[in-house]
Amino acid sequence: MMIAAGRRYSGGGSIRQESPRSTHVPGRGADSPGCAPYWRCAMADAAELKSQIKEMIVERLFLDVDPADITDDENLMETHDVDSVRLFEIVVGLEEVFDVSFEDADFTVETFSTVNSIAEYVTSKTG
Repeated sequence: MMIAAGRRYSGGGSIRQESPRSTHVPGRGADSPGCAPYWRCAMADAAELKSQIKEMIVERLFLDVDPADITDDENLMETHDVDSVRLFEIVVGLEEVFDVSFEDADFTVETFSTVNSIAEYVTSKTG
């Protein structure tokens, strides 16, 4: 199963724009017994969740960095110039990839400042 920017991953939905980069999650999805939807299985492993978040951020923001070079606790706002528009791209990516939704109260600097804080938020929403 290939994951591409702008795709709806479970059940239909609109397709935005394909990204030249894609993220493949081996052993996940419909081809993996007992792992539907795939992101719920992936969340059993915090390191894998953080890796998927990093890959999504690099893809959505078209960053010219290796996702593995983003540390879990680096401030994304400072190191990757994440402004409100780029933050929106991260939010849309999280909604599409991890099937989470955000309330107005969720939009805080603390929630989106690091990969760790994003992973904690996604985990709290998907439980």
